[in-house]
Amino acid sequence: MSRRFVEVELTIVGRAKMPVLTGGVYRPHLRVEGGEYLGVSFVDGPHASPGSTVRAVAALIYDPEVDYCALLVGTHFDVLEGPKVVGSGRVVRGPFTPSMTTSVHKRTSGHRMRSISVQVQPDRSPSLDIKELSALFQEVADDHALVTCHSFDSGDEDGLYFNFTFETEDAVALWNDIRRLVFETPRFQQHLSRAAMAMCSSDDGWDSYVQLRHWDTQVSLVADNNF
Repeated sequence: MSRRFVEVELTIVGRAKMPVLTGGVYRPHLRVEGGEYLGVSFVDGPHASPGSTVRAVAALIYDPEVDYCALLVGTHFDVLEGPKVVGSGRVVRGPFTPSMTTSVHKRTSGHRMRSISVQVQPDRSPSLDIKELSALFQEVADDHALVTCHSFDSGDEDGLYFNFTFETEDAVALWNDIRRLVFETPRFQQHLSRAAMAMCSSDDGWDSYVQLRHWDTQVSLVADNNF
């Protein structure tokens, strides 16, 4: 299996000197919201001073034995050396396998990784079978060639919610398939019109995004083939 990488914006503040971000020399851990320590080695990045924010590429050195899918586009993380937090960052390109050696400073073409996230609030449509819907989203993740990584989670904040997030290099094509396979399926079409919203991140993550679907008909939506 080919090694995968992430591209990040990185700020190191807990060191007297900035680490070397090329050649796999610097091997910290990344941690998302107090979660698992994710070991990486930085293979491409500039020389900089502590406190500077730089863009760099890191190899996922324990993939696939360790699950790195928490490193979705737009995700913020801490940088740790042992137990010490020495910096922070944000994912700008999720786990990917390059077709050839690529420098973040010389990349001139190719799709950028984006995320499509669907949130479903089943209380808005009480007869919705959320287990069946979750299984359908899992089928999309397992069978779809455009999905490079996925993450599903749920919670309860003024009502139950379920998030289904997919990373892809072709957001328009993937969304059109999700729309056809899930949103327009007769079994779920009416339920999702009352209980779901869908968004797509920009190339720079979730700092800006487009709205694809929303149960509130007053919310402005982007055209399905124009984002």
